[in-house]
Amino acid sequence: MQEVDKTAALWYALPYTKYKADNVPGPGDIVITGGAMGEVAAGTARAAVTVTIKNAGNIDLYIKVPQCVAKEETDGAQFRSSLEDGHEDIFLSAHSSYEITYYLENPTTTASYPQPISRTYELDAYFFDNPIKSTGTFTYSVSATLTGAAAPVERPSGWAKADVANALAAGLVPAGLQGKYTQATTRAEFCALAVQLYETAVGKEITDRKTFSDTEDVNVQKMAALKVVNGVGGGKFDPDGTLTREQAAAMLSRLASATGKPLADHVSTFADTDRVSSYAQAAVGQMQASKVMGGVGQNTFDPTGSYTREQSIITMGRLYALVK
Repeated sequence: MQEVDKTAALWYALPYTKYKADNVPGPGDIVITGGAMGEVAAGTARAAVTVTIKNAGNIDLYIKVPQCVAKEETDGAQFRSSLEDGHEDIFLSAHSSYEITYYLENPTTTASYPQPISRTYELDAYFFDNPIKSTGTFTYSVSATLTGAAAPVERPSGWAKADVANALAAGLVPAGLQGKYTQATTRAEFCALAVQLYETAVGKEITDRKTFSDTEDVNVQKMAALKVVNGVGGGKFDPDGTLTREQAAAMLSRLASATGKPLADHVSTFADTDRVSSYAQAAVGQMQASKVMGGVGQNTFDPTGSYTREQSIITMGRLYALVK
């Protein structure tokens, strides 16, 4: 005779409401601890501290991790999190732990951070539909002077600094894209910016997904589901491919429409309009008229040219001002 799983049987036998009433955990069930950053070898200019979030209770929970401490700068050094974007729902079973690592990198050639730095976590935990507020504080410090020829923190170009700062203040730039501003944007990175704009402007998360065989990037899947982006054929997206200016124009046009505020039609007057692919012709005209995107000089658009991260961020900021 097969043995019956009494635990499973009890789960189904108990009424849903009674189970919730008997098993609601409290804030004390979430324990947050941190440590101190250790010494760093010369030349590496990197230190780390691990923050542990523990579910000390008997009930499985979902934890929503805040983004606010995912990155900050202190005296030219950057603190980065292994959880780049934050605001992620993490499943934390009873008596289990989840670790997030914070890295200190890119300090000046010689820098010392001996004073303890305190940070406070304010987490939202969920049991069924019952929210639980939990706050924990962890303190960390660098115990040695960092030495090494680390690369300086890259900041936006002078012409882009103010607009990038505005986009950051509006919450339009994911933590993972807050740096390397002058490098070419990839197709997947532009999707991350587009998702941030859409969900900020519309005020709700995109729940639909469309998948590709060459990427599991959730931002790509979200934008594809909204028909803001398309693949490159054969069920592929080419997430690491360099974004071109005409691709950016087409995606921005579709993104505006997805928010419910399409841009007005306009015929492009750029001198190289004949070089723009047919799928992007209308979008380039919209970008020119709305001033979301401009030319590159001498009344040219350069449709196949690359598009930098700071240019992408700035155009997202301009589009946000039109659709919010």
